[in-house]
Amino acid sequence: MDERCIPIPSRTLGVTLFQEQILKVAMEMAGFTGSEADESRRAMAFKRSDERMREVTEKLHARMTERGVSKENQAKVIQAVGSLALYGFPESTPFPLSFWPTQPAI
Repeated sequence: MDERCIPIPSRTLGVTLFQEQILKVAMEMAGFTGSEADESRRAMAFKRSDERMREVTEKLHARMTERGVSKENQAKVIQAVGSLALYGFPESTPFPLSFWPTQPAI
């Protein structure tokens, strides 16, 4: 991965788990604005459409090329976006999911 992205998944031991992390990668590597990154998050969300994901990856590809990102790093970012779209979730989700089972039934 590109050096600019190394600090982004540091809280999760180098693994990109959260949607917010991939948004930061898009902003850092492709120069996405906050609203463009949020648009990509929505494309990866619950009712993910292949058409919207294709549009996001094409835009990422074009913008990374403009910024001089190597083809190898572009492929890694695109692969991470696609993978995260399948299993990623918002950073706010894990706490309630881990906290709830520990509460006694009343």
